[in-house]
This record gives sequence, structure tokens and C-alpha cells, in this order.
Amino acid sequence: MQSAFVSSIILIVAAVPEGLPTIVALSLALNMIKLAKENALIKKLSAVETMGAINVICSDKTGTLTENKMTLEKVVITKGNEEVFWQNAIINSNAEVLVKGKKEEFSGSGTEVALLKGGSAKYKVKKLREEHKILSVEPFDSTVKKMTTVISYKNGVRTLIKGAPEVCLKLVKEGTSTLTQIEGYEKKGKRVICFLHKDDAEFIFDGFAVLDDKIRKDAYKSVKTCQKAGIKVVMLTGDNLLTATSIAKDLNMVKKGDYLLTGDKIDSLTDKELKKILPKLSVVARSTPLTKLKIVKAYKELGFVVAVTGDGINDAPAIKQADVGISMQTGTEITKEASDVILLDNSFETIVKAVSFGRNVYENLQRFILFQLSVNLSAVLFITLSLLITGVAPFNTLELLWINVIMDGPPALTLGLESARSSLMDKKPIKKESNLCSKKMLFKIGVNGLFISTVLLLQLVFNFLGVEKEQSSSVLFTTFILFQLFNAFNSRELGLDSVLKNVKRNKPMLIVFLLTFIMQVVIVEFLSKPFGISPLPFIVWVKILALTLSIIVISEIYKLILRKRINKRGAKSVN
Repeated sequence: MQSAFVSSIILIVAAVPEGLPTIVALSLALNMIKLAKENALIKKLSAVETMGAINVICSDKTGTLTENKMTLEKVVITKGNEEVFWQNAIINSNAEVLVKGKKEEFSGSGTEVALLKGGSAKYKVKKLREEHKILSVEPFDSTVKKMTTVISYKNGVRTLIKGAPEVCLKLVKEGTSTLTQIEGYEKKGKRVICFLHKDDAEFIFDGFAVLDDKIRKDAYKSVKTCQKAGIKVVMLTGDNLLTATSIAKDLNMVKKGDYLLTGDKIDSLTDKELKKILPKLSVVARSTPLTKLKIVKAYKELGFVVAVTGDGINDAPAIKQADVGISMQTGTEITKEASDVILLDNSFETIVKAVSFGRNVYENLQRFILFQLSVNLSAVLFITLSLLITGVAPFNTLELLWINVIMDGPPALTLGLESARSSLMDKKPIKKESNLCSKKMLFKIGVNGLFISTVLLLQLVFNFLGVEKEQSSSVLFTTFILFQLFNAFNSRELGLDSVLKNVKRNKPMLIVFLLTFIMQVVIVEFLSKPFGISPLPFIVWVKILALTLSIIVISEIYKLILRKRINKRGAKSVN
């Protein structure tokens, strides 16, 4: 009765993968630390894993895909209106000015600072602001797309307006030549700001400014990597449609048949109509907070895993709604609070790195499960069949404790330290409904478990290694341990790559493997009595090493055959 009870306890310990919660927490935590070094500050632990499943990124343009270093490229001023033009640019602004000696420094949005820098070449910014009393201000809003400031001027008041061309030109009787000229710049990816003023009854057109924000050098490669990885990148921007489309085309974000729309158009669509076009949506210009929120909700309802980037207060609702909300280091505190990830360098490339890390976390969990379940299956099969054949458990309590250390301790946990493979971003995103343990993994677990337990049973019954009877228990114990160590190496590669290809990439695992092997030698040769086993001759150690290495050799041969078959199929399809 006591023997049956002990055997049951042994089987329970062997069957339960109690190290899984530890490896999940460890893998997520370590990747959070790594991502922080890559300029992605993760606020929520679960966000690391979710990043690996992202298949849509709704990205802001300015500062993420572009450098956010706005430069004033050109100004086109109506004849005789130069003074009021720069008065508008300097006073009708929310940028701050700081005087240091004789030099003026500016802070604020890229657009505002670029305009102040242009105006400072002709006027003292601080002095001009002080000369005119501000009576009222209507700050720029993404819905009205303009900023209005009313100032005291001479014996009356002057209204200054600057904003989007499509809004400002409706307030004046400006010719089509001006609109054509503006559209010409917008088609080249430039941002155009129009300026108006009113002293009496009607607004007067004062001209426009052409600003340029260059595309980040890393954005080209990053967008291409996303597309290769099955991730759709959608640009949601406050810019004009022509400007946004030009930038999107430069980044190869637009394919034939894609939808390039304005926020107004999106807002006019029903949820059903929107969902129909979402798979081919590439650019949304003049998007408002409600537009962004509507798009994110629709993507999620269709089953997409969505990431949203932004930096302004208006971006916070969409960022909060997304599966992964990403804010910029330069963003507002409200936006950062709503986000899951903060980009310390504002770079789109960092998002791609975070996705790669997320995918790697998922694969590391798969590696651990592959190893753990292989060990568990081989242990349960061998222990059960040994009990049925001999009536005695093959491992005593101390041996089982040491086996459990191998299964759930450092040798197993180091699988969670595998670095991301270069092929990770060549694969499609992980589906939400995907099982952590795939059919291919189950096949490997079954084959490895059966192979290990079969070899151990053959040794138990037939003693094919030809060892002394008193060494039998020690041989079975050592063979099981070394099988699992070599099986851990097999578990490092989930695909068809050779285990030798990345053997040096996980140095902690190599160190732990060596230390575990040394500990096994110490246990067998110097602590044999407490463990109830016998020391082994050198030749037996050689035999056991050769036998247990077979699990790697067989796996490598199997993968080599599959690789050759795949290469032949590929060659035939090309021919």
C-alpha cells in the first residue's frame, strides 16, 4: 500500500509542469528589460506578449514615420501683406519664446516652431507679441483645422486665422491658381498652412507657408519588414490627403486598389461599410479623435489585433481602445497614461523591434512547453511501464527531486532566454485563437517521449549497454538525465533549422548544461550512497553519452530530410 502511494506521488510530480508559470513571468520580465534598452518602455507585462500577435498598426505620421523636424521650406505671400503674414505666424501661435541674451529660442509643436524661426529672421518675436494685446484665442483643433487669435490693432481689432487650406480658402475669394499651386506642394508630401486676416467685414488671404518633415531613414525598412511579417500599416494623420498620400507612397504603404480617405468620409460610413473597406485601407487624412476610435473599434470587431501610435491628447481614446497603445516620449502625459508602451525615441523601427520581441516570447514559451512535456511524457511512460514490469519504481525520492530540478529548474528556464531568430519577422502574425502547443509540437513531444521511454525500457529489460547489475539503477538515472539535457537542445529550434546553427547564441544555457552535467557526475561518483546508486566506470559514461546524443542525431537527420524535400519542391515550382 505504501509502495503504491509513493509511486502515485512520483507519477504526479513527474506529470505536472509546475515550472510553466515561472517561465512565463521570467520570459516576459526579461524581455521588458531588453525592450527598455531598445527604447521601448513597457508599462504592462502582458503587452510584451500581445505585441507578437499584432497584425495592424495604425500609425501617426509626424514624428513616427517622419523625423518631426519641421522646416519652413518656402512662403508665398500676397503682395503688400508681408507684415500681417508674419504678424499672424508669430502672434497666432501657441509656441513659447525664451530670450537668452540676444538670442531667441522657441519650444512647441514642430510646425509652430518652424514658423517662428522663419518670422524671427525679420522680427523680434517677443517684442512683436508684446506690442499687440491678445483679446481672444481659439486654439487649433483637429475638427475645425484652424487656429484663431483676435488682437487689438490700431483703433480696432484684427482677427488672425491660420490653418488647413481647404478650410481657410472657403473663407476668401481666392483664385484656382492658388489652389493648384498649393496642391502641387501637397502632392510632393509638403505641409501647407494658409494665413488670413480680417480688420473689417471680410477676410483677406495673406498667403501660405510650405513646410517639410523628412521621412525617417529607418521608416522605409521598418514598413517593409511589417509588410513581410504580415502586418498592415495604416497611416492615420491630421495632414491633408495629398500630403499623407505622397508620404505613404514614398514608404510603399499603398497598393493598387487601396483606399485613401479623409476622416470626414470615414465618419460618414456605417460600421458595416467601414468593416468592408478596412482590409484595403491605407491612409486616413484629416483624421479626428473620433475617426481614429471608430477605425480601431472596427478592426478589433473584425478580429484584428491592433496597435495605435500617437502623442497628443486627442490620440488618447484610440490608444486606450487598442490592443496595444503606443505613445511617444514627447507626447502628453494623458496619452502616456493611456498607453501600454512608450517609445523613448519616437521611432517606428522600435515598434517593429517590440513586435519581434513579442513573437520571441511566444516561441520561448513553446520551446519550454516542448521540452517540459517531452520530459513529462517520457517520465510518466517509463515510470508506469517500469512499475508494471518490475513492480518497483525506477527512481527513488532523491533521484526524482533531481529530475524535477532539471525539468523545472535552470536547464529548463534557460529556454526562456533564447534571443529572437532573424526569421521571426518572415512569418505571419500569431493568431489570437492559436494554441500555444501546435500539432507539429505535439508530434515532436510524442516522438521524443516515446523514444526516450523506449530506450530506457530496453535498457531496463535487456541491459543492452552491458553494465553490472548493481550499476543498473545508476545507468537508468544518468541516461534519463542526459537524455533530457540533449532534448533541451532539440527544443531550442522549433522549425527545421539545425540546433548547431544558433548553438552559441544562448550562452547561459551552455553554462547551465555544463554545470548540470558536472553535478550529475558529482552525484553519481561522489554522492552515490545518499542517492542509493553506484559509481560508474569511465567506459559506461562514454556509452551513456553516445546513447543519449542519439536524440539530437535522429532529430538532425529528420530535419535534413525535410529540408531537402522542401528545397526540391521549391526548385520544381521555380522550373
